[in-house]
Amino acid sequence: MLETLPETLGKLESLWNLEIRDFPNLTSLPMSLDKLKCLSSLINGCANLKAFIDKSTYQNEPYKLLSISDREKLEILPETVGQLERLEVLEISGCPNLKVLPDCVGQLENLTSLTVVGCEKLETLPETLRKLEYLDILEIRDCPNLTSLLMSLGWRSWRRCLNRWDDSNL
Repeated sequence: MLETLPETLGKLESLWNLEIRDFPNLTSLPMSLDKLKCLSSLINGCANLKAFIDKSTYQNEPYKLLSISDREKLEILPETVGQLERLEVLEISGCPNLKVLPDCVGQLENLTSLTVVGCEKLETLPETLRKLEYLDILEIRDCPNLTSLLMSLGWRSWRRCLNRWDDSNL
């Protein structure tokens, strides 16, 4: 029953994509990940992974893509997500108990794509999303409790992003 990944991962200096899936007992990632200067995406699908973004641990901030999936216990994204300054793509899927996307998501100045799928309890998106001037893709599906999104964010400024919007949320 693997609960953490080995610290030796930090020796894989050329690693640029780390995909972690189907480790139900995995609760943390090794601190050595901050040594991976080429790492640009971090993907997880581990339901019990508690710490996956910690600014003090991952000071390198290399991530351009962060995909958070199949996290049944996740109710709120950690505020540290907003500190991933290079993040361009944020994908959140299969997190049925996610209730809140924190305001810090609006601090992701380089974000070009935001995907939220299968987050049944999500009720609102942060108004700080208005600040994301490079956001070109906003994909939201299977979030039945998400209401009045377009009104709260201002329809005119979001028309360019809504190319994959699920009409049931309008």
